[in-house]
Formats: sequence, structure tokens, C-alpha cells
Amino acid sequence: MDLRSGHPYWLLRNGLPSSFPALTKDLKCDVLVIGAGITGALVAFHLVEAGFSTVITDKHGTAWGSTAASTALLQYEMDIPLCGLIDRVGQSRAVRAYLASRDAIGKLHGMAKRLPDDCGFGLRPSLYVAPDAGSLDFMRREYDTRRHYGFEVEWCNPQDLRQRVGFERPGAISSKEGGQVDPYRLTWQLLLEGRR
Repeated sequence: MDLRSGHPYWLLRNGLPSSFPALTKDLKCDVLVIGAGITGALVAFHLVEAGFSTVITDKHGTAWGSTAASTALLQYEMDIPLCGLIDRVGQSRAVRAYLASRDAIGKLHGMAKRLPDDCGFGLRPSLYVAPDAGSLDFMRREYDTRRHYGFEVEWCNPQDLRQRVGFERPGAISSKEGGQVDPYRLTWQLLLEGRR
């Protein structure tokens, strides 16, 4: 099966839900947001909610770039595991960053519920899999660190993994605090709501 089409999945799935006029003249606003992807849409949405006159612009069009090609997975995990981030920037800053990232998923969930279209938002677990037996000590340390700071995680042994996902690895951390959303639809919904 060929999973590549050369076209962004979300754009093919959703089509073009609406259009916005091109910026063809000078105008005044409190804030100009450059970039009409998911990040720009979230920024603009919050600015409008806070009462700022906001204009958003993008030379490529709405949700066209990386938003249209996103995996749609929402995970609080960062490029650096929590215990590694603690080693790098200290406990307070690292834990605060991880908690803020986790809490952002809940905030997105609340935001999606308020929109006319929930944009396919759903809470989804995630799995952080140990690549080999040599990484088990590190993975257990990461698991213990997350549990210590209140993250909803559980340890999966090889048998657990075989039952859950059909393959076996030395171990994994299962997290219940992830999600997924159609980022293309969410971008459009945020911009359409902000226009009202």
C-alpha cells in the first residue's frame, strides 16, 4: 500500500471550507498576526477574545503549510524526556514546562467543545517505547519521574505491549493524557469564529 500522495492529508480530507479576502489595501488594527496556520489561528483567536482588533495574513493561504500535513497528535512530551530536561534546566523549570504542555491539551479540548465543530478532538493515550533493553533503566527513571510529578502514566512490560499493540519491546510508558485533533479544521474554525 502506498501511503504517500504528494498532497497534504487534511487538505484532501476537508477541502476548502471557506475563503478569506486578500489584503489589498492599508488598514488599521491593534495586532497583525503573520501566519494563518494553527499557531497563527490560536494566537489570533485569543487576541480577538481579549478584545484586540486583529488581522491575520499568510502568503500561502489558510492552514496550507505544516498545519495541513500535521500528524494531528497532541502529546505533552517534548523532544527531551522530563528527567533529561530536569538534568538540563533544573526541576522547577522542567516540571513547569511539562505541566504547561499537558495542560495545553486540556485547554485545546475545552476550546474545541466551544466551537460549532469539535474538529475531531478526542483524548488519546500515547506510548513511549523503549527501543532496546539497554534503555530500560532510563525509561524506568522517566516513568518514575513522571509519576512523581502527577502525570497519569503506567509502565508496560513486554507482555502488556503484546496484548495492547501486537508487538513486543522491553518496556514502554503509557500516558493517558494525549489527544488528537484535525488541525486543518481547527484552524478554520478558530478563524471563522474570530471573524464573527
